[in-house]
Amino acid sequence: MSVLLRLATLYAVYLLAAISPGPAVFYVMRAAVASRSLGLRAALGVATGTTLWVGVAAFGLAAALKSSPALSAAVRGAGGLYFLYLAWRLALAARAPDADPAALSRFAPRGGAAAYAQGVATNATNPGTALFFTGLLGLYRVETMPPAAQLAAYAGIPVLSLCWYGSLALAFSSARLSRAYLRLRRPLDAGLAVLFLALGLKLIWSLVRSGV
Repeated sequence: MSVLLRLATLYAVYLLAAISPGPAVFYVMRAAVASRSLGLRAALGVATGTTLWVGVAAFGLAAALKSSPALSAAVRGAGGLYFLYLAWRLALAARAPDADPAALSRFAPRGGAAAYAQGVATNATNPGTALFFTGLLGLYRVETMPPAAQLAAYAGIPVLSLCWYGSLALAFSSARLSRAYLRLRRPLDAGLAVLFLALGLKLIWSLVRSGV
């Protein structure tokens, strides 16, 4: 397989994983409904989290999560508690009546800085993301590519991340999609609350099983 084909396939696999519904996708959508600015800040935060984990995978730091029980437990614990917090917030939003204007922004970030920080946390507190990128980069043997191709791989994924999540923020900040989302707000928020609850409990349970 040529280097260009390996790069193109790597990008395609990442995009398929990013496009699939998950915490980052739903978070950017929810922030964008509140305002385009918040959505774009959230998208930038998620892309920053992607960049951090690509760096972790590229420099082999993912191995530290496996070799250091304390570090691994800290990351899993932080991620679990954060997801449980998001589940609680979304459950409250799902129960609020649609006629209550405050309910529409209850889960929305309080400002641009909060949108960015929560976007970073949505990606950065998920240790599975590090393992995903470690496996993806290893699968296509990025370390054996020429230096320019390695740079394209390591830099290209964060750029794709920013483009995808930024496009998502722009799309869901439009009036038409916002209205469509708001019609489905309560069931979507309830479903996302269950998703975050499951992720949080899974991470916490992994700590209990490991005896940490």
